[in-house]
Amino acid sequence: AKHTALPLPTDLLDGVCISANSLAEHCRWGTRRYRLDSETANSSNDGKLYRLGWLLKAASLIDLTTLAGDDCPSNVVRLCHKARRPFAFAVLDKLEFEHGIDKDELHTAAVCLYPYQLAAAKSALDQIGASNRIRLACVATGFPSGQYGLESRLAEIRWAVEQGANEVDIVINRTLALQGRWSDVYEEVRAMREACGPSVCLKTILGVGELAAYETVYKASLVCMYAGADFIKTSTGKESVNATCPCRW
Repeated sequence: AKHTALPLPTDLLDGVCISANSLAEHCRWGTRRYRLDSETANSSNDGKLYRLGWLLKAASLIDLTTLAGDDCPSNVVRLCHKARRPFAFAVLDKLEFEHGIDKDELHTAAVCLYPYQLAAAKSALDQIGASNRIRLACVATGFPSGQYGLESRLAEIRWAVEQGANEVDIVINRTLALQGRWSDVYEEVRAMREACGPSVCLKTILGVGELAAYETVYKASLVCMYAGADFIKTSTGKESVNATCPCRW
């Protein structure tokens, strides 16, 4: 079973204050640390192997995505093949020969599409024997804006689950968040959790570039986690400002 909703302790939302300067400094420190670690990793064979391991791990956690208005079955088939073999064959052969890495185990975590393309993706993954390895994810709930009535957004989730989605990426209604209507945000996400059912992963997109303040991002994250979200995601990729470190408005 996935996460279930918990009662929202609204007192946790009171008096939240986040220092933009402190956050920016923390991000600068993290960036410097990453660069130093990268330089160290590149200076030795063990370091290079360590870095390679993390790069391969990152690839295994990616949702390979197509969310274009002109998506069609041929796009989806190509996407599924790419998800199954995310690296060039020459790279895979080298990894197997030099490092003993089983190239059959290298694939992305999921493919992510609009709900209408789920059937084509499921068929493509079945044909290449990858349906038990690569999950089907889709966007729903009025993606990317979330500016639709709750009932229509819940209907999207239910239909996506019927089409075979293992994961559903929802978007919160940013209007509610910007107005500080946290109980309404909570109730909407909780209803979406219920619509997904106990076996489907619920990933909640905040659209942080449109939330205007770090405090709003913090509160939105907390509310969605209490409402039953399995993952919190920063952005749809459609906003003018997406995932930055730190976010710039």
